[in-house]
Amino acid sequence: IHGTAWRVLQDARETVEIEINSVTDNPVVVDGNVLSGSHFHGMPLSLAADHLRAAMAIVGGVSERRVAKLLNEKRNYGLPRHLVIGDQDGVKSGWMIGQYLCASMVNELKTRSMPYCVGNVTTGNESEDYVSMGANACRAAYECVGVLRGIVSVELAAAVRALIVRSGKQGSPESMSEWNDRWSPRALSVVSQFVKSGIEVWHSDDRPLEPIISKTSDLVKSGRLAVETNTR
Repeated sequence: IHGTAWRVLQDARETVEIEINSVTDNPVVVDGNVLSGSHFHGMPLSLAADHLRAAMAIVGGVSERRVAKLLNEKRNYGLPRHLVIGDQDGVKSGWMIGQYLCASMVNELKTRSMPYCVGNVTTGNESEDYVSMGANACRAAYECVGVLRGIVSVELAAAVRALIVRSGKQGSPESMSEWNDRWSPRALSVVSQFVKSGIEVWHSDDRPLEPIISKTSDLVKSGRLAVETNTR
């Protein structure tokens, strides 16, 4: 599934690069004169953006399913319900709301995966008889990137918390040396990035998850995790 989505991303990038450098869609400067053939059409970008949003909806849906299984004590191989820490009375909700958030964002991605490229409304006094709606398609794709990043951020933060719960240790893993015997180098690298970024996911009390998810989203957007884990 992820390989298919990655291919869609590669195709979209190729389409954008072709269209940016196309002389049919962009004015050409010749000897200081700006010339335009007016043979442009937004359909290549519109179709690429529609495919990209569909791929993001699929990736986001798979990510949400992993979050749901991670929080389900019947399917997470021995982890506590909702990744709750220290809940002898059974009154804490843990990270339950994280899955709710993912469900909402997945719903948004699925809704916005409807194609714009088939939504023609003729304009220009019938001269533009089939309109690509490419601007709408690309704007929606841009906005969906942030939604998908939110889903992945919930999954990533929940996974780090699960690693800490699974280790059986209490408190913050700020002294990383004592955790080396329990995690793979890549897992240790991710947890280290959380510590360096001040993202605390090892709390035992119920608290709003928004600050955690927001910081995790910033970490994902920065690209530091991709660089760090790919060197391991």
